Amino acid sequence: MYGNAFTISGHNLLRSRFGPCLYCAVYSQAVPILIFHFLYRTLAIRSPEYLARPAVFFGTLLVATAMVDLDGFFVMWMLFRPDEELSAKLAPFFAGNTSVPVIHHIETAIDHVQALYWSGDTFEGPRWLNLLGALDMAVVISGTYAIVITCQQVTQVYFRQNMKSSKTVNLHRQLFRSLICQAIYPLITTYSPLAVSVFFPIFG
Repeated sequence: MYGNAFTISGHNLLRSRFGPCLYCAVYSQAVPILIFHFLYRTLAIRSPEYLARPAVFFGTLLVATAMVDLDGFFVMWMLFRPDEELSAKLAPFFAGNTSVPVIHHIETAIDHVQALYWSGDTFEGPRWLNLLGALDMAVVISGTYAIVITCQQVTQVYFRQNMKSSKTVNLHRQLFRSLICQAIYPLITTYSPLAVSVFFPIFG
């Protein structure tokens, strides 16, 4: 992070800008898989007839995963690409005139995914493509957890109205806790660091 900008680079074989874009595409595919875990559980409990044709369900999962992968790649490749204004703003960073633990070179600046949110000071002169990319990422992440919470609420209401066996309810609660851990741990350990890097520069 550098002021209202951030940059991501690759190393070794994935040194070009394609590397970080590919990384973010693969990084995105956990989102639909997480959603479909909760959707599958909700449908299996509440409306199992929708799972009568598993090929349709898993085919939809594959299509959704591919679309989210392409979206992640598109944001990084098209919306967070270097331009002249960005290069001028990040020149001190790439020239090594800032106190950062990694040494960068102006010759390799073109190989970095880059975003600059404001042309002037913070909240002055919005750069809409970069802001749109950040908004896209925010919608994907927040939308995922909104679906997770909705699935949980639908399932809980169904349990209260239809489940009579306490053992069955306890079993489903254990499964839900494991799914929640599966959802929360990546949020804390994986998505939060990237979110800090992408979103904090918006606010300077």
